[in-house]
Amino acid sequence: ALCEYGVGMMKMCLIAGICLTGIATVLTPSYALVLGTMAAVLELVPFVGPFICTLTAIFFALRTSIMSSTI
Repeated sequence: ALCEYGVGMMKMCLIAGICLTGIATVLTPSYALVLGTMAAVLELVPFVGPFICTLTAIFFALRTSIMSSTI
């Protein structure tokens, strides 16, 4: 049972990393790989990990958007 949990968590990490990398490529191409890797790693932390990753992705998206509008 524990082995299946580990395999399931790895699949969730992979899916989260791929999805966030794809979305971040559209929004903030310069940080896409960093955000995707961070999403995959933080997905291992229950409840808090995805929340932290979401906040970080929003921060980078807003930061990039604000910086591009001021330049």
